[in-house]
Amino acid sequence: MKLLMYSASKMGSSSRLRLYQFVDCFEKIGINVTIRNPFPERPWRSNIRNALLQRFHDISGSIVRIISRLFQIADAFRFDAVLMHRDIVPNTKVIFLERLLFKLNRHVIFDYDDLICIGNRKMKFDIMVKNAFMVVAGNDNLASYALKESPNVIVIPTVVDTERYRPAVKINDRLSIGWSGIKETLECYLPIVKDVILHLSERYDFDFVVISDSFLQEKWDGVKMINIPWRLETEIEDLQKIDIGIMPLANNEFEKGKCGGKLLLYGAIGIPSVCSPVGVNKDIVVHGRTGYHALDNAQWIEYLETLIKNKALRENMGRNARRHIEEKYSVNAVMPLYKEILIRAG
Repeated sequence: MKLLMYSASKMGSSSRLRLYQFVDCFEKIGINVTIRNPFPERPWRSNIRNALLQRFHDISGSIVRIISRLFQIADAFRFDAVLMHRDIVPNTKVIFLERLLFKLNRHVIFDYDDLICIGNRKMKFDIMVKNAFMVVAGNDNLASYALKESPNVIVIPTVVDTERYRPAVKINDRLSIGWSGIKETLECYLPIVKDVILHLSERYDFDFVVISDSFLQEKWDGVKMINIPWRLETEIEDLQKIDIGIMPLANNEFEKGKCGGKLLLYGAIGIPSVCSPVGVNKDIVVHGRTGYHALDNAQWIEYLETLIKNKALRENMGRNARRHIEEKYSVNAVMPLYKEILIRAG
C-alpha cells in the first residue's frame, strides 16, 4: 500500500505527534509512506521590520506555499490513500487545493487536533469533512463538530512514542518545575500561573524551566527561571531536567479542542503534572494518581507545594503517569485503529 501524508511542518509538535512518529510503524506493516511539507513550512513569519515590506513578504510567502502545495497534490491519484493533517494551506479563503485533492484521490483521511472548525475557518472545515473518506479527530469535543457534517468520524487521541520518550535518572537533586511550548502558547497561558510561581519562589528553592522557541519578555522577580531554546535534537534530554510539569489553560471553547501534548510528554518521561482541567487534560492527568487538576491559584499553590515537599510522592505519581501513557496514549495503543482505517482505505 502507498500512503501519501500532507504535514504542516516537520518541526511542529502537532505534525510530529500526529504524523511523523507513525511513519516507522506504518512501514513495519508494509505501508510505503511519502510525507510532504509545504514551502515555506508552517508557522512562517516575515522578519522584515518595515510594515509595508513585511506585508508584501508575508503575501509572497503565502503564494509560494500555495504553489508548492499545488505541485505536491498533482500526483495524489498515484497513492492508495492520503492522510492529510489539518488543511493543505492555512489560508481560510484558499479552498481549491483541498477540492482538487478530493477529486484526485477518493481515499483522503482528514486528521485534525485543534479547533479549526469555528469562525472564519468553518466553511473550509465543513468542505473537508464532507468530502473526506474518513475523519480522524484528536478528541471527543473536536469529533462533535465533524459529526454534524459526516458520520465517518473516529476519535484517535494524540499520543506519544514511549520508546523514545522515556524516564531518565537525574544527575542532580535540584528541584525544577517546568513548562514546554511554542511562542503563541507561552504568551497566552504561562502568565496564568505567574502569581503562583512568584508565591512559591518566596517559600521554596527551585528552578522554573521554560523550554520554548521564545521567552517571556517580562522578568519574574525572585524566580530562578532557566530558559532553554527548544531544539528537536535535545527535546527529550531537556524535558528530562524537569521534576514537575505544568499545563495552565484558559477555560473556553478553543482550549477544549486541545489535545494535551505537553501532558503526554511529561507523563512519558515519568514525571507528575499539574494542569488546568480543561478538555482532555482531565483524562490525561488522573487527579491524585498521576498529577493534579488545579481550578484556581489556591489549588495551583496547594498541589505544586505538595509535590515540591514530597519527593517520594513525585516519584510514585511519575511512575503512575508513565504507565497511564503507555496504556492509553502511546503509539502502540492506537496503532490498531490506524491499521483498521488504512486497510479500509486501501
